[in-house]
Amino acid sequence: MELSYQKIQAQSQKQKLILSKQMRESLKILQMPLPELQQKIEHEVLENPVLEYDESFNSPADDIQNDSDDKDFAAIRLASEGEKSQTYASSFSSLSEIAYPSDVTWKAPDFRSFLIRQVGELPISPSLEKICRYVIYCLDERGYLTCSAGEIANDLGLQSCKTAYEAIHIIQQMEPAGIGASNLSECLILQLNRKEKIPKATFVIAKQYLNLLAKNKIKTIAQSLSIPVADAQECCDIIRSLNPIPSRGYDTCTREKFVIPEVQVSKNAEGVFCVNSLRPNRKKLYINPYYLSLVKTTEDAETRNYLREKVHRASSLIFEITNRKTTIVRIVESILKRQLPYFENGKAFLRPMSMKSIASDVGLNESTVSRAVQDKFILCPFGLVNLKSLFSSAASANTTEISSVTIKEKIKEIIQKEKKEKPFSDEQIVSLLRQSNMKISRRTVAKYREELSIPSSSERKSYYA
Repeated sequence: MELSYQKIQAQSQKQKLILSKQMRESLKILQMPLPELQQKIEHEVLENPVLEYDESFNSPADDIQNDSDDKDFAAIRLASEGEKSQTYASSFSSLSEIAYPSDVTWKAPDFRSFLIRQVGELPISPSLEKICRYVIYCLDERGYLTCSAGEIANDLGLQSCKTAYEAIHIIQQMEPAGIGASNLSECLILQLNRKEKIPKATFVIAKQYLNLLAKNKIKTIAQSLSIPVADAQECCDIIRSLNPIPSRGYDTCTREKFVIPEVQVSKNAEGVFCVNSLRPNRKKLYINPYYLSLVKTTEDAETRNYLREKVHRASSLIFEITNRKTTIVRIVESILKRQLPYFENGKAFLRPMSMKSIASDVGLNESTVSRAVQDKFILCPFGLVNLKSLFSSAASANTTEISSVTIKEKIKEIIQKEKKEKPFSDEQIVSLLRQSNMKISRRTVAKYREELSIPSSSERKSYYA
């Protein structure tokens, strides 16, 4: 009897362990962004002989109809720096059960290749061209030179630094302006040298007073140079118009982050907002029937156990992918119900919303919702939106709660309309927000302003007469 109980207990513990492992894998897949899931699927198809793509699968009923050019979305490429600029690139072609509108492809030229082409067109000796090419490959991803002429001469076995200096000078005369500089000050001066009728004080500021310029200490700069404040302001504005990163706008060959939306929120034929799962292609995963039958018919125990394990792994993956899609759609449907004014009218209408409230709506744990929205994007009438950005805290108002996102938008609007020679202080912004029934403290305004990367009033001030 005791032996039987121990056997049952051991079996129960084993089942719990298996269940726990399955749950962990399911949550892991739920958290994956689409590109990562794509890689996992490709890996599993290669590793698991029973798992295959159904190339003939075509389900037009599931496709989203997109008639206008502005819905031609493929993979959205975001620069590794995290810039918000959206460039379109076709990248993924075999994600299970997905189909996209026509692809748009774009690729920026590599700035190093651009420089090498320019060097090749110069009437210089082959030996000097070789040194110029080496200088180009010593540039970092910003376009700055990371080594000295002495180090270049030493690396190439040159007898003196003279030729290395000559090569650096040649690169610095090329496009884009500012390329090959050793620091920010030199980068700005290289750009100023190409402009006409630049006040001499501008060069001095770029060389000696960038730290004061960063703090908008225009009066201090004017006093140091013994020039009118308005003239100092003009010089500083010229410097601010320059490009501190010469390689910007060119492909730097750094690793890029690809983003593709999971679902689309749009109006149907009746004008009602609905949620649709996007499908980058029509390939569907399935388990090869031959191996299913072989599990039942083979007499070889080793083969049978091997196939059972592979079939179980394949069926689990298919279930987890389906569950992932269903979960994300359910979450977005819940968000749509709570944030309908936002989808109809834009950011200013975003309401406070917690993950806990969405978890309650869909019957999931808050941690599961957090995993589901991590690195997930949706396509809506006004563009691509990070799901996580729709969750925000609330700030008090006279009659209702207002999303922190809405207040940030209002702060941006207030600052955009201010007089640059007399910008609003944080206290004044608090007063203006109160006029819109938004009651928050000066400290909160400062916090939101910093999160928006907006400088303080003293740093925003313009000193033109």
